[in-house]
Amino acid sequence: MAITLDDLRTYAAETASADPSSSSSDREIQTWINDALEEVYLAHDWHWARAVTRVTMVPEETGSYLAVTQGSPQVTLDPAQAERFAEKYLSEGWVLFVDGEGRMGFELGRIDDPLTATLQDGHVWIRATAAAATYTWTRVRYPLPGGALKVYRVEDLEAYGELRYVDPATYDFERSHAPTQRGNRPYLYTVRGGNLELWPGPGSNYLAISVTYKKPAPSYTVEDPGDLVIDWPDDKLGLIRKAILVQASLTHGKHAVVPFERAIYALRVSLERHKAEDSGISELAGPMNLSATRPGGRVDFSRLSGITDSMS
Repeated sequence: MAITLDDLRTYAAETASADPSSSSSDREIQTWINDALEEVYLAHDWHWARAVTRVTMVPEETGSYLAVTQGSPQVTLDPAQAERFAEKYLSEGWVLFVDGEGRMGFELGRIDDPLTATLQDGHVWIRATAAAATYTWTRVRYPLPGGALKVYRVEDLEAYGELRYVDPATYDFERSHAPTQRGNRPYLYTVRGGNLELWPGPGSNYLAISVTYKKPAPSYTVEDPGDLVIDWPDDKLGLIRKAILVQASLTHGKHAVVPFERAIYALRVSLERHKAEDSGISELAGPMNLSATRPGGRVDFSRLSGITDSMS
């Protein structure tokens, strides 16, 4: 049977709330539910919290009428031509490659008008002034899908090739060997600032990239209807109830209906049981570069990675 918001709200009101009839209690109860969901999501790499989606890498865009001035961060386009600075170049972090510049790409700091833009701080044109330079815009940065907490796997669907994860510093280092490379299929990725960065860009083609990731915990408001089915496994009702009791105990302290020590002990015992059961479905715990044995072969988890810059 599906678990609804009312199931959790009623349980919290009847079991842990000091004043279940007030509007302030409604907000308090909803906070307990959201915090409990978040804590349990973060406690383990639950198989039911994994999802797969696609990121579509878009083709590069080119032009021939970019004016640049030596020592200046400002770039302009010829008003007699159809080329314009699209807002997406700024908001989506597209990289600008100017023919003749060599090894450096540029990113925009602002768009002053459709024909005038300013590069990011520190991005200055250092070559000779040019009035009609040819150029290419390439997008290699995409938002993490679904608010992902962790990325497990990134794959080029058409090439059936898994991209290699590297930390941001290594990504920058490897990219520096051929910073203007584009047109080939991407072969590595990193995660930085809430974005998935893939290298190199796809040239003139669209590319379909599959991303397997850990979903964030669902979150609800007091305005959400009680019959709303929550994103939570039916067989984990007891686990989330215990997590709600812990949040209520933290709020009420010594006046809690269920003492904190009792609530946290019950949650810890329940968590260990559910984690053991979940790990029996698919082992994901432990250091990187370990493998878990399964009947008929081994499962390699060496490519699993966190999504923080520090890999912590």
